[in-house]
Amino acid sequence: MMKPKLNLYKLLTFIVALMLHSGCKNSSKLENNALLKSFSKSQAASDYKTSTVLLTQIFAMDSIKYAWAADTLAYYHFINAKFQSDASELSAAEYFVKEGLKINPENMVLNILDADVKLLNRRDTASLEVLQRAYNRGKAPEFMYYLTAASIATGRVAMADSLLNEGLSGMDSLSTRIVVQDELNRGWQKVPKKAVYLFLKANYVFNYEFNNDKKSAQRGIALLNECLRIAPEYTMAKAYYYQVGQQLGQRGF
Repeated sequence: MMKPKLNLYKLLTFIVALMLHSGCKNSSKLENNALLKSFSKSQAASDYKTSTVLLTQIFAMDSIKYAWAADTLAYYHFINAKFQSDASELSAAEYFVKEGLKINPENMVLNILDADVKLLNRRDTASLEVLQRAYNRGKAPEFMYYLTAASIATGRVAMADSLLNEGLSGMDSLSTRIVVQDELNRGWQKVPKKAVYLFLKANYVFNYEFNNDKKSAQRGIALLNECLRIAPEYTMAKAYYYQVGQQLGQRGF
């Protein structure tokens, strides 16, 4: 696979690192090791700001050897963009998604983040197209899950309903585990397929079937309870359960 061309941004921002890489291999190797150790320490301390700076340097020094860094950088910037409504963070996430996809166009995480970034940029149709193409390539269950989530988020109710029914009725709903985002801890989890679709179904109920009455509220809560019974460690489902409980409590349910 050919090494992607360095653009002007990389050349200007990381010129010192690139000189080290081309002019002194031993020094570069030592620096890479030091950066990786520092990155590992910052990760262990949940110091994501420092982690991002260090990982940017690592990726700039050898984007092929450390191609995995693009996934993490894109994810960190995406999370910052989502929770801080920061346009510069969204641009950074988009940049690292593109850089990573140049190296490996079929990278699962980067395809998911590509769709996520497009959703934040209000490019709903383009986001769904990314996920549909990715799913068509290899039928990975992750892409069907995220396609379902995106259809719910963008109001494609008929599409969401069909995908939810397909996901929940599959014979592999308990045996298959799907890689899902853990946004609160800036990571990823493997969760049983049935649990993730119960989570999405609850989301669907509260967005499109909730009639501000006890019956529909109970239906959504029952779905979340079943989800967490199957996957009690499912971070985003627990956070959503807490959020829904607070909102229902405020409404007197």
